[in-house]
Amino acid sequence: MGTSNHEDRFDNPYTLGYNVKGGLVGGTVGYNWQMSSFVFGLEGDLSWVSEVGTHPDDGPVGNVAFSSSTKENWLATARARFGYAVNNPLFYGTGGYAGAGVQAAIKNSFTNAVIVSSTTTRNGWTVGGGLEWGFAPNWSAKFEYLYMRFDDNKAFNTLGLADGPRGSVPLDDNVVRAGIN
Repeated sequence: MGTSNHEDRFDNPYTLGYNVKGGLVGGTVGYNWQMSSFVFGLEGDLSWVSEVGTHPDDGPVGNVAFSSSTKENWLATARARFGYAVNNPLFYGTGGYAGAGVQAAIKNSFTNAVIVSSTTTRNGWTVGGGLEWGFAPNWSAKFEYLYMRFDDNKAFNTLGLADGPRGSVPLDDNVVRAGIN
């Protein structure tokens, strides 16, 4: 679950913020090195995402005849991991690059018809942590939390729209996931 907003070119909000919710499924590749109880690793993942949020434009420069929408289509990270192993459990922190495919749209509030939309690749960063449990030789299960912050995409151009041009669609994301390695 994340949060988003549509803003004008001077960072004035069209909405007062809204949640972007959904799920994801994907895969991970990586490698870990263990020295005594300390574990260092590199990890990358790619996920198909179905997160969307829509909210009427009720902010200071908004018009309730329009709704702002943000949809996340895919998500990728490349991260370093540092952890401490206590027999089979590994407690770790992680951080690095995050990228996402994001669609920003403006809809008619009454018909839900899309008036204008733009899909871009967003760059950002991620930080988080987790627990991984080695349950068999070369097999582990993990539970992890990641916070992601993406660039604001200052290029969302809606000059022809009646309530004026928009310029920015910030996006934060909170991901909780489980996996098998």
